Amino acid sequence: MTTLSVSGQDYTARQIYAQAESEYDIGRIEQALLLLQGNVQNFSRNLQESAYRLMALCWLGLDETEKAEQATRYLLNADPYYSASPQDPQRFIDMVENLRSGLTAKITTASSQAESLAEVPVPITLINEDMIRNCGAQNLQEVLAT
Repeated sequence: MTTLSVSGQDYTARQIYAQAESEYDIGRIEQALLLLQGNVQNFSRNLQESAYRLMALCWLGLDETEKAEQATRYLLNADPYYSASPQDPQRFIDMVENLRSGLTAKITTASSQAESLAEVPVPITLINEDMIRNCGAQNLQEVLAT
């Protein structure tokens, strides 16, 4: 396993993540973010997913919604089928669901008024980047057929 250096000591990626989680649990959110941001790129895929989740929770704890959404997008890009746990804060659960279902996307229809997907008066199918990547289509016609 790759070793990373933090404060002059060597820790494995899992130990760094555990330390960040501990910092978050005791309310030291900034310290948790520093640990995660400085090391997330060196984590294994599974650990990266956990780190993005924890980063989103940290940003929510600091009321930085845009940064929390970005971390949640990274999480959903790493695992498009991710589901928040019932123990997660409701704000995070809602954010995951909204980003997954595209409710944060704005659609402009014939009314020329931008509306969220939930507000559009006609049935709409939002095809996002992950869906295109995962469907295996070679061109737009195949994407639409899927």
